[in-house]
Amino acid sequence: MQTSYFQRKLRNAEDGDSAAQFAVAAMLDAGSGVPQDKAEALKWYRKSAELGESKAQLLLGWKYESGEGVPRDSRQAAYWCRLAAEQGEVSAQAILGLSADERRDYDEALKWYRLAAGQGEPEAQARLGGMYSKGRGVPQDHAEAASWFRKAAAQGNAMAQAELGMSLATGDGVKQDDREAAKWFRLAAENGEPRAQSLLASAYLHGIGVPQDFVEAYKWSNLSAASASGEAREAGSTIRPIAASKMTVAQVAQAQDRTRDWMDALEKRRQS
Repeated sequence: MQTSYFQRKLRNAEDGDSAAQFAVAAMLDAGSGVPQDKAEALKWYRKSAELGESKAQLLLGWKYESGEGVPRDSRQAAYWCRLAAEQGEVSAQAILGLSADERRDYDEALKWYRLAAGQGEPEAQARLGGMYSKGRGVPQDHAEAASWFRKAAAQGNAMAQAELGMSLATGDGVKQDDREAAKWFRLAAENGEPRAQSLLASAYLHGIGVPQDFVEAYKWSNLSAASASGEAREAGSTIRPIAASKMTVAQVAQAQDRTRDWMDALEKRRQS
């Protein structure tokens, strides 16, 4: 059944139907119902993209960016992503925003972040919040930053969850609320965000927004130190011995067990 579906799409693709060309490319790319053939998939992605199919333009741009099946070419990647973005392809808009942000072309970054964020793209919302928070390319506005962080955080973006937690902890742009801050630190920490893990560890160590719990403080500082870098790693490494100094040997062993259990659960989620 899938093969006959592929054959119908292939006939339409050969007749110049750009949507069918994209469908054929996607099936060949994934080996869905047909033998996988990435070179042939690339040919159909290109045909579809040249006829203006925005999803094909996005995929072709990504392939040039990643070097999958073609030599890496940032100019070609930007060219195809821009065509897709100009047609409203939200992922392409977010990619162009990130690229401009990395080049410190903040006007260009804002343009694409705003377009993608307005369509509900969480990474763009989080990045736009970051620009308002730091005053990059726009006047610093903590309330606007918190608003965008909240939108992205509600969609599960770990960076935004951590940033919203920080806003609530400090009262920047929102009413200060330690319990609400700890809630967002936990969500980000459970999503594997190392800085949030360190901040949650500190909250448990001092009993800020959560009941004081040295075992949880040790666990989260352990996890942060294992995956963080820079200041977050240093903070996690600092919290752990302080927590340990207030714990029994049995409690330290319990915290180590919780750390291993959390990491095992994370590995299972990644494999599923």
